[in-house]
Amino acid sequence: MGDKVIYHKREIEYKVPILAEEISHFFMHKKEPLLALCVLKGGFMFFRDLVSHLDPEIKMESGFCRVRTYHNQKKEECSQLEVNENVIDRNVLIIDDICDSGQTINLLTRTLKLRGAKEIYSVVAIHRLGLNQPVKPDWSLFQHVGEEWFYGYGMNKDDKGTGRNRPHVFAIDEEK
Repeated sequence: MGDKVIYHKREIEYKVPILAEEISHFFMHKKEPLLALCVLKGGFMFFRDLVSHLDPEIKMESGFCRVRTYHNQKKEECSQLEVNENVIDRNVLIIDDICDSGQTINLLTRTLKLRGAKEIYSVVAIHRLGLNQPVKPDWSLFQHVGEEWFYGYGMNKDDKGTGRNRPHVFAIDEEK
């Protein structure tokens, strides 16, 4: 038995423009330009698809950031954040692949507020429900219950980054 397709490319292609229209409607009348902030590496495919479907009338710039989560010698979860974008008095839309624990969105939101962002919103391709998350995304393409490890559509299968180029979202078959 192989890995299972959870979200097919056709379903993603159908839902992205619908979500982009909802987000476009929300940001259309904001005076400040929008900074669409892609969380690398996993968010790049969703970012590309979503941004290309946002209304071109929205004043928007694109930016990129990176959040790395790791465990130190005491087995404590630690994060490194790289954001080189100027966010002072700007509306920011964080675009990421998945919201599991909510820690990435939480860390980014706190950091961007400290750096002077006006308003901060978030959208993810997959919002994993049922977890105690300190922050929840404002929008999501899919909502999922379960603990499967996903890959494809920008998300990595392993530490080497394999599987990111797959057009579907897969769940790893744990029985292999």
